[in-house]
Amino acid sequence: MRGLNPISVSLILLAVIPVMFAGLPSEKNVLVDQTLVTEQDYPYTVGQITTFVNVGETVKISVKTSDSVVSNVSIVSEFLYQQYSGKALDISLTESNVNRSSSIRIIIRSVTITSSEVYIYVEGNEVQRVSYLLSLILVLAAFTIELTIRRLHPPYFEDESRSISVFGMLIPIVILANEVLTDNAGIGLDYRYNPQGLSTGSYYRSLHIEEVLAKFMNISTLLVLYVLLSVSVIRAFSRKRLRIYKTLPINPLRQYLTRVSIWTGLVLSVSSLAVFFGLFSRNGEFEGYGMFYSVYIYAIAIAAVVFLNMVLLHANVLDTIQSTRVAALIVPLLMLLSVLETIPPIPMFETFHRVNPEMEYQPVEIPTLVLRQLFYTIVLLIYGVINRRRPGFRTGN
Repeated sequence: MRGLNPISVSLILLAVIPVMFAGLPSEKNVLVDQTLVTEQDYPYTVGQITTFVNVGETVKISVKTSDSVVSNVSIVSEFLYQQYSGKALDISLTESNVNRSSSIRIIIRSVTITSSEVYIYVEGNEVQRVSYLLSLILVLAAFTIELTIRRLHPPYFEDESRSISVFGMLIPIVILANEVLTDNAGIGLDYRYNPQGLSTGSYYRSLHIEEVLAKFMNISTLLVLYVLLSVSVIRAFSRKRLRIYKTLPINPLRQYLTRVSIWTGLVLSVSSLAVFFGLFSRNGEFEGYGMFYSVYIYAIAIAAVVFLNMVLLHANVLDTIQSTRVAALIVPLLMLLSVLETIPPIPMFETFHRVNPEMEYQPVEIPTLVLRQLFYTIVLLIYGVINRRRPGFRTGN
């Protein structure tokens, strides 16, 4: 019986990650259940707990203070600010966090050291529902690809997909799982830009997009480079298929587009998971749905084009050098050094602003950010097509 295509298996494996991220369905998720003891911080003793509430969750907070010491309790977040003072406080709050995620701080001050009981839990889990939806989409994509291959047998698709190692895909899955399950998971965006000489609260949307992009690239680039390196290494060891490509007539353009489509799809599947977890994991500091449509959607689109450009560059160098093993070493290494700014950046991997509140930047218009990357895409595609249309071109990779 014929086994599943490597792409289908890889997508199914990736679909497991959102389920791990979301966990089992539950109506109640306890975030804090502890005794908070204040510590000396002249002239008061102070204790503090910080936790994080995801978008779509309703948070319930309970604080009970000592009956022998007067305490001042502050509950602070982007959507909530309450202060209480007295002995034997029994505070109970319920707030809905509908449109955004937010950190919550419980700050307790008193003249002498005291202890208080703090209990925080959340109900409702929109992120869990979205995670299961994402997992379902990946499984359906795997099913669709498998059905299409078995019925239509698209040219070159099965040959090109053999460069994907299911075992190799386990490594980015482990990386993603580690990112998700650690306490400090998340992109942790903190856009605060107030250039010198301008009024307080000055805000540039294009600079915010660039900062988000810088974080996205940081969290996803190594995964993308790993995928490209992995498929190249697998191709280098698959000598039988390479010999077939050298002896049988092929359609260079159809093979080129098939290869770019497969690699890009795999790259975007892995990187999109990394971006999703960075946004919605606790401490991810998701700015809310309003910010998503004005900032995040542009950053995600530009990042996707940059990753497409990485695939195109890699495929073009493979075609030009005609040595899979050499290209597998050179291209990912060059891209990595460029992204890390060890060498002057390759234009399409230019460094996006990591905004420093103490510096002043000249914002780049949003259409320019998008069109600049699309220009690189067109240039790479034109080169790839011209290279494959030259007389005597034979793919050895």
